[in-house]
Order: sequence, then C-alpha cells, then structure tokens
Amino acid sequence: MDPNYKETEQEELLQQLRETQRKLEERNTQLELINQIGSMLTSELDLDKVVQNVTDIATQISKARFGALFYKKYNEEGEEYTLYALSGANPEDFAHLPVIRHTPILEPTLRGEQIVRSDDITKDPRYGQNRPHHGMPKGHLPVRSYMALPVVTRSGNVIGGLFFGHPEPGVFSENEEELVKNIAAQAAAAIDNARLFEAKQQAEQRVRLVVESIPHMAWTTLPDGFGDFFNKRWHEYTGQTTEQALGQGWQEVIHPDDFSLTTDVWKRSLRRQEDFEVEHRIRSEADGNYRWHLSRGVPVKDGDGKVVRWVGTCTDIDDRVQAQKKIQEREQLFREAEKVGNTGSYEADFATLRFSFSDNLYRLLGYEPQSFVPTLDFIDAVSHPEDAADARLIIRKAIQDKQPYEYVRRVYRSDGQMRYMIVKSKVVLDALGNPVKILGKVQDITEQKKAEQEVLKNLTLLKQAEEIAHMGSWELDIATETLHWSKGMYRLFGLPEGSPVKPEVYLDYVVEEDRPVAERIVHHFQESHEPLEETIRINFNHQVMTMKVKAVLLRDKHGRAEKTLGVNLDISETKQLEQENLELRLDQQKGILLAILEAQEEERRRISESLHNGLGQLLFATKLNLDRVARQVPESAVKRTEELLTEAINETSRVSHELVPIVLKEFGLEEGLHDLCRRYDQSSFHIRCQVEGLEGRLESYLELALYRISQELVNNVVKHAQATEAHLQLSRKREQIVVQVRDNGKGFRYRKGGTNGLGLRTIEDRVSLLNGSFAITSPKTGGTLITIKIPVER
Repeated sequence: MDPNYKETEQEELLQQLRETQRKLEERNTQLELINQIGSMLTSELDLDKVVQNVTDIATQISKARFGALFYKKYNEEGEEYTLYALSGANPEDFAHLPVIRHTPILEPTLRGEQIVRSDDITKDPRYGQNRPHHGMPKGHLPVRSYMALPVVTRSGNVIGGLFFGHPEPGVFSENEEELVKNIAAQAAAAIDNARLFEAKQQAEQRVRLVVESIPHMAWTTLPDGFGDFFNKRWHEYTGQTTEQALGQGWQEVIHPDDFSLTTDVWKRSLRRQEDFEVEHRIRSEADGNYRWHLSRGVPVKDGDGKVVRWVGTCTDIDDRVQAQKKIQEREQLFREAEKVGNTGSYEADFATLRFSFSDNLYRLLGYEPQSFVPTLDFIDAVSHPEDAADARLIIRKAIQDKQPYEYVRRVYRSDGQMRYMIVKSKVVLDALGNPVKILGKVQDITEQKKAEQEVLKNLTLLKQAEEIAHMGSWELDIATETLHWSKGMYRLFGLPEGSPVKPEVYLDYVVEEDRPVAERIVHHFQESHEPLEETIRINFNHQVMTMKVKAVLLRDKHGRAEKTLGVNLDISETKQLEQENLELRLDQQKGILLAILEAQEEERRRISESLHNGLGQLLFATKLNLDRVARQVPESAVKRTEELLTEAINETSRVSHELVPIVLKEFGLEEGLHDLCRRYDQSSFHIRCQVEGLEGRLESYLELALYRISQELVNNVVKHAQATEAHLQLSRKREQIVVQVRDNGKGFRYRKGGTNGLGLRTIEDRVSLLNGSFAITSPKTGGTLITIKIPVER
C-alpha cells in the first residue's frame, strides 16, 4: 500500500477528531454564555449596561466580527432618538455614518417582520438601494456575511434590532441564528424593564423635587410601614440623618407621651389600609423642644387595590395647639372640682323658681350643658316618684328653718338610667334675713350603691369570658405563697375545681421539649415575681395544648411586691393556623424547586443523550476505523491518535455520566455521593466521602437537590481551589441535613450577596429554595470549609 495514502488517511482522521473536539468546546462555550446573559438580564436594570452586554455576548456567540444593537430611547423632553451599542468595532468607525433608516435591507428588521440572514449580503437583490449610496456607505466596515434580528417586546412593539457582520461569506448558520434569536427575545424583556425602571426613576426625581420644596415635613414608607424617604425639611427640623430616620428610626423624635398613640394609630392604619392622622409632638433639633404637628398619611394603591407605598406630611400646628391649651386650662380650672368629685352645682331663685345648673350637673343628668333652663317641676319629673315627694318636704322645712339640708334622690337620666344622687344645699338669705336663693351641690353616688353588685357581676362575666375564650386567671399571694386559680384554670388543666394547686403543676403536665419553659415559670412563682410572658405546651386529655402564660406584678403603697396576677390562654388553634400557613409556604417553595430541578434535569438528560448517542458513537466509530487501518501502518504512527480518541471517548462518557447520575436514581443519595467521589480515584486529586445518619431514602427531589449541590461544590474545589485533598461529608441530625466540603487549597474570600461566580450563585439559590443556610469560612492557614444546612421533616 502506498505510504503516502496511509499518512493522508491518518491526517484526515486526526482532522475529524480535532473538528469534533472544537465543536464540543464551541457548544459548551455557547451554553455558558447563554447562561451568563440570562442571569445578567434578570438582575441588571441599567439600560446602557443591558444593551452593551447583550451586544457583546451575542456577537461572540454568533461568531460575528462585529455587532451592533440599535434601540429607541427617550430624553427628558420626550424627543425620540436612536442610540446604538457596538461590539468588535470602535464607535469612531460609525461616527461619520448616517443615522440608521428604513432601507430595503433594514426594513424587515426595523419593522419586526422577519430575521434577515445572508451568506453574502452583496449578492442580495435589495443591496445597493440605499440612496444616495449604492452599496455600503463610504467608510463602512466591510460586510459579506450579514444577520439582523428585530428586538420585539411581548406586546409586539419593536424597540430595536441586533445587527451582525463579518468580512467573510458564509459565517452565520441556522444554529447561530437560533441562539441569537433567543438572546433577542430575552433582551427585549430586559430592555423593557430597564426603560420602565429609568422612567420610574425620572418620575421619582420630579416628585422628590416638589417634596423637597414644600414647607412641610414629608415622608414615604413601604407597604409594611418601613420608612424609606424623609424630605429635607424633616432632616433640618429633627436633625436626623437619612440613616437615623429610615425604618422605624423616625419614632425616636416623637414625644414619649405621644409614642403609644402614634404607633397604635399607625399600626391600625397599616392593618386597615386607611388614612393615617394623628396630632403629636416632634422634637426640634434647634432647641431640643417638642412642637405639636398634625401628621397625615395616605396609602397609594395599584390597579388591583394593593397598597404599594404610603405618603404623608407633618404640619406644624404648635401655635394653634398652645392657644387651645390655654383656653382649655382656664375652663378646666373652673370645672375640675366637679369632675374630680363626680359632682355638679346649682343655684335656685326663689322669685322665679328657675334653676341654673353647672355644665357637669347637666352631664350627670345625661343632657348637653346649657341645653335648656331647668325648673323644680322638671327635677321632680325625672326623679323617682317616692323621692320627689320626700324632697319637697325636706326643702320646705329647710327654708322655714333657714338651715342647710341633705337628702338622696333617685334620678332618671335622659338615656333612662337610674342614678343615685346625694344633694347638699344651703339657704342664702338677704340682709333682712329673708331666703332669696338656694345654693347646692349634687354628687352621683351610684357607683357606691352598686359596688357590691358590680363585683359579683364582674366575677360572673369573668367566668363566662374564661369559658368562651379558653382561658383562666390566677393570683399568687407573695407573702403566703398561696396560689389561687379561677374556674377557667382548673378547666384548662382538667383538674377538679377547688383542688389544691402549686406552681409545680406546670412540671407535671409539660411536654418534655418545653420543660425549660416550665422551669422558668416555676422559678417566677417561687423567686423572681417579675412580669412574665411565656408560651408552653402541656399534655391535656391525650392531646397537646399550646398555652400562653402572662403575669404582672402588683406592689403596695411602699413599693414592695404584694401579689402577682396572671392569665393563661389556650392558643392551640392560633398555633395550628400558623403551622398550616408555614406548611403552605413551604409547599409553594417546594413546588418552585421541583419545577427548577425538573427543567434543569430535562436539559441535562437531553445533552447527555446527545453526547452519548451522537458524539460518543461518532468517536467510537472513528476509533474502529482507526483500528482497521492500524495493522497496515507502524504502531508509533497511530499511537497518539488512539490516545486522543480514547481520551475524547472517556471525557464524553464522563460528562454524560455527570449530567445524568444513574447511581443516584437507582441506589439513592448515599451511593450517589460515594460514586461522585470515586470518579477521582485515579487522579492526583483525592476526595474522601462520608455519609452519616441516613436511614432509608429521602424524597427524590431532595436527594437530587443535595446531590447537585454536592457535585457543584466538588467541581468548584477541583477547578478553583488548587487543592490536593478534600472531604465531603453529609449527615442527618434529627430535623436537619448538614453538607460540608473541606479542602486544603488556597482559600476563598466569600462575600454574601456579592459577585461570587455562577456556580456559587446557583448553590445559594437552591439552598434558599430549600429554606437552608449557606456559610463559607477560610482560615488564615489555608483551605476552605463550606457548610450547608437544610431543614427536613422527621
């Protein structure tokens, strides 16, 4: 056989191998770039950055020599103009060219009608019809291969176009067209978002300019009440910095006496989503004094009625309040004695038999002050018939004797209530000793008369309330250490009413996990006697009851601890609702994770099948052909070729195996992780695998998520840590799975929320969806320890 023929055949085989490897590397690079642009477009809102990144990556993926993205943008005056981003060329190369127009070649792209791809644009019939130019404008970069794709929003609006060129013909294939088409679709959504974000920022700046100019203090909060903006007037008046006022920091300048009112009204407005209005005092930085302000806030709602923000103002009303305060103080001084004593006063004129009542006496009778002129007949009409007759006899005798008098009269208020009134009066005489008027004081003593009845009534109501609300009350006499339970307490613990009880009863009924809580409650009874609030679970009728225990300390007039009053409330239903709500949220997160894992695994299976059935078979066939001709040439001539083919086949098999972990699916997580570590047995990198505490298999989605996380961690060590040894450990401890990877490499400086690479971000996202925690530490001695904790059900 001709030796030259053998060398030619061998060279062709080598060329096929190199071409196959090149396509594989090229495909991997394209997939990596698509992942990068997907992550970037979902997180970036800067329009210029979005446009430039899309242009750069699309140019690289399409194999273009240069690319451009033309898109529409609006300036502050609303005028539309065209802007472009370039890749692979200098802006100076386009600076002298005319503005892009709707030419025959560009028309389909700019109108969003179709994708234009040409192996040689100079041979296109539409080429050269761009008057006054015939062909490329003078100075234009040379273009033979041409591809242009419209950038169209979901609503159908064309917001730009991606254009790619290459000086050689036949560069762009259907594969590049499809890849760039997907990028254009993602870019449209990202550009739309960025433009909306930019418009929103401009609108906010205009609003802020107005807000900063008004003489009032102005503010905004997030829907949950978190303060996120305070205008210049606020900072000038209060002296607070932006950082000090943010969140709930604004509450620091509210007068302590007004703090509870302010926060209560604010919380009610947030809860009910209704207007907020309160008068309170706000501290001035200038002199440290507090001035009265009227604070108002309104909820801003979207089209669905959902609150998206709160806006409000604080108006200085101190001058008005101080004026009102002085008037009120004068009136208060005049009426204080009557209000304190729950009394009223009157004056009766003998000549007219008309009475003059004080304001509070009208109120005692249930009438508006000074709403009518009372008479003796009116007084008798609103009195109990028996008392009216007796009162007239007493008054007549007092006038005759010219002596002070006193009696009790039952009076019916305007609302029908009967009140007990004690009347104390004296007769005023003129200079001749003749009676001219009567001055008197009236006091409502109804509460004294009904005190005992009210006590009994309250006790009855308390018992009923305890039964309805599943609660009980108790009292601890500190001096005698005697504990008294209400009927509701005995009901909560299922004990006979009246049976002796001690604080240690909590230790007898507590669920074992809550024993430390029970010990704290007993300690409170026996020693501390301080205010108490605990939540504890007890065993009741073979069921677990969740109970809130709250107590307050009462002191005597000398400040000594006298007794502790407390209530126990059954909150089992509330806890059950909270648990159901938590489980619902976890189910939702689990659904998201399952969807992500399913999509990722489906793509991995597809790529794995392509590698195994396509590229793998091609490599194996190539090796068979090489084996057939190997007998006809010296061994040294084909040895290197066989080594390359074997390496390519092994690498293809390894990648296919990593994409679809059969061992995991068939034998579970523990064997899957051991199989992952065994792949490095023949390499210079040694990894030890350890699995503890797994009894049986986990849910398939959880096994897959933990395997992928472990696989990504090990790959990161191999690729980036420059380590020779590593230890992968997975252990289950009760309701938690812990994954740890430790290596002896160069270490890693981790920044939470920072730019840590696509691999770590993917791991963080998966851990977050599993409600887990993620931590990285690198000691100064070298190496890295990564710890991941995932909660699981028992």
